[in-house]
Amino acid sequence: MADPIFLGNLFIRADAGGSIGTGHVMRMLALAQAYQRRGGFVSFICARLSETLEHRLTGENCGVIRISAKIGSVEDSWETLKIVQRAVENTQGLEPAEQWLVVDGYKFDFAYQKRIKETGISLLCVDDFNYSRQWYCDAILNQNLDAEKDFDYSNDISSYHHLLGSSYCLLRDEFLEVEKQLKKWGRIQRLLITLGGSDPDNATADTLSLLNRSVTRPLEIRVLAGADNVHASKLRAYQSHHKIEVIQNATNMPGQYEWADGIISAGGSTCWEWIYWGLPGAIVTIADNQIPIVKALTLDRNRALALGRPVDFTSTGNLKLVQWLDEPEKVCEVEVEGKLIDGFGADRLAAYLSNEDFHFRSIAVEDYDSTWVWANDPVTRSMSFSQESIAYSDHINWMQRKINDKGVWLRVAERIRTNEVLGIIRFEVNSDSDNAVISINLSPDFRGKGYGTMMIREASHLYCRETGAKKIMAFAKKENTASCRAFLKAGYSIRGDSDPMEDETVEMLYYSE
Repeated sequence: MADPIFLGNLFIRADAGGSIGTGHVMRMLALAQAYQRRGGFVSFICARLSETLEHRLTGENCGVIRISAKIGSVEDSWETLKIVQRAVENTQGLEPAEQWLVVDGYKFDFAYQKRIKETGISLLCVDDFNYSRQWYCDAILNQNLDAEKDFDYSNDISSYHHLLGSSYCLLRDEFLEVEKQLKKWGRIQRLLITLGGSDPDNATADTLSLLNRSVTRPLEIRVLAGADNVHASKLRAYQSHHKIEVIQNATNMPGQYEWADGIISAGGSTCWEWIYWGLPGAIVTIADNQIPIVKALTLDRNRALALGRPVDFTSTGNLKLVQWLDEPEKVCEVEVEGKLIDGFGADRLAAYLSNEDFHFRSIAVEDYDSTWVWANDPVTRSMSFSQESIAYSDHINWMQRKINDKGVWLRVAERIRTNEVLGIIRFEVNSDSDNAVISINLSPDFRGKGYGTMMIREASHLYCRETGAKKIMAFAKKENTASCRAFLKAGYSIRGDSDPMEDETVEMLYYSE
């Protein structure tokens, strides 16, 4: 049995409420969920947080610790450090992984970062628009499209890492746990409007007025108002020839996106959600920090319609908005196969914070070709129980059957910083014994580098934790000594009545804790 991995407490310093909005906390919730999947514990440290959001976090098994200091102040850094250091002291003797503090907000400047780092705590800063200008941290996360091309960060820590671009886009579990079908674009009748968790300037009312002036045909409009939105009653009383429904503190966002034909949103992290869902979108810019997102989606890609700032809305309406509502596919580019956001960003980040070189993600269409090439590699075929070459159509059909089979756990192992695919690993319940059987196929480019052992060990541990499995079976041909060695090093043992000297097949077993 492999030794269990102990992850240190992950601390997240983020706030929500008033002019701050809820976006920082909600995207950090996605990270918290991914870190918890690895067996770690997560605590949010907050100077400002509504009771509604606190209940959401505690309901997700996250700790919530409140501090009273002014956000970003010297006192803020000291109070935060005391909390983190107390946790480090309580884990002495357990040899936890590196202790990380993640800060998500625009008040954690260079001086704040330096005070944290001088105590030896590992620090990751979340950014959207290079708010600090000069940085003093171990890693910088910017999840926005083209961040890897548009931003050149200056950091006084020489060994820091950039985690940039949409491959790190953070989506919560609620989006990943449902089967998603990309929306087929057409005339928009059901329109969703969501302009942030608080919307202090009531940009939502300005947007409704714009729709009143611009669109004569009646629309079904659903307004999502956050828990901190003080204008909800005014929005409910808004007079319009459109049918308007106001929902405050919506909890089922995938259900909202499924209802809608199109969406008008602010230029924040919500954009990644509806793009992942495939909705046609229009964007209202309500803050300067949203400009990079708006630029990437409208000017650079024409994936969404830019409506500008509410202060610039004309009194006569917006013809482009009317065209977009009638035929969005003629105004904006329809995304093919959801390639902008793949949904694995939170797992990539959690793997990085867990000091892992790779993470496991679901199979994507882009993996079909490479896995077929690996399956037909001469070494792979020679060591397989069935040595005939595999036709491409047979491979695709097999892959799709396994993906749709609820009894199959199928993952790709992908390197964190380079996104190189290491191999594919599968657990499938054996109908004769009710125990899972593991299969692995490593990319020829990564053979002989220890990745096979690491993939087997980490995937076996993860599979048992996710499914509750107690035993896993592995089979290898006797002459496949490399595979047998990898399984044994990963914590498997040869079955007691199996004789590797006599039997053609070596049977190995893994027992969970």
